[in-house]
Amino acid sequence: MILLRQPLVTTPPEATLIAPASVGHAQALPVRGIGPNGERDRVMLVPAGAPPDAEGPHFYPHENVEATLEAPEQPGAYELRYVMEAPVSGRRVLATRAVRVE
Repeated sequence: MILLRQPLVTTPPEATLIAPASVGHAQALPVRGIGPNGERDRVMLVPAGAPPDAEGPHFYPHENVEATLEAPEQPGAYELRYVMEAPVSGRRVLATRAVRVE
């Protein structure tokens, strides 16, 4: 016997990244990453156009939504990524932000 039915509504995960648009090479880059904050989620800095599984300097937003990453020595175009690591759906890039290393 079913006593109650209620529709289940899901929303897609979202994330926001806040950081300066440019930074000097090997300088501190303050970053704020707000999202689902799963235990395996990361905010990372990778070269622009890198594949979704690329790795780089990162922090875990579930520990602290704000952190400082060290910019690479090599000047060029980079991007910050909020990467969600979900047990079932796997790795997904939820947000990106362009950063120029000068």
